[in-house]
Amino acid sequence: ALGESGTARGLRDAGMRAYNVLRIDVGTPLCGVDIGADCDSTEAGLAHLIDRDKSDFIGRTALGQSRTTARRLARLEIKGNGEHAVDPWGGEVVISDGRDVGLVTSGAFASSLDGSVALARIAAEAATPGRRLEVEILGQRRGAVVVDRAR
Repeated sequence: ALGESGTARGLRDAGMRAYNVLRIDVGTPLCGVDIGADCDSTEAGLAHLIDRDKSDFIGRTALGQSRTTARRLARLEIKGNGEHAVDPWGGEVVISDGRDVGLVTSGAFASSLDGSVALARIAAEAATPGRRLEVEILGQRRGAVVVDRAR
């Protein structure tokens, strides 16, 4: 019923790649790809979603034992190279001041930027919005900047 009524209004199926572009563009992590059991809420950038005033909930004890995380999930905008631009996919090295600071977890072309966007788990000190980094894609370093994630 929804599909039928939506067809008249231009509703159509969209694939996983379309979903990925949208979620990466706004900085929404995908469990099992960008975040997992080894990633706490602070590292994932999701701590603001937890009501710490709630009396009891599953994981409250672990949350109280949260450590200072050495990594953060950051959203990166990556400069293209004109017609030779290559988008990150995941697994690319992120570099700051000549040293590896993390890895891209997922990436895609974002038409809203006319360039690439990625999520990356990087050293916390490199995850400051405005910080200039590099991402090595197919052996070539591309300029990148850390940007605020949409909330």
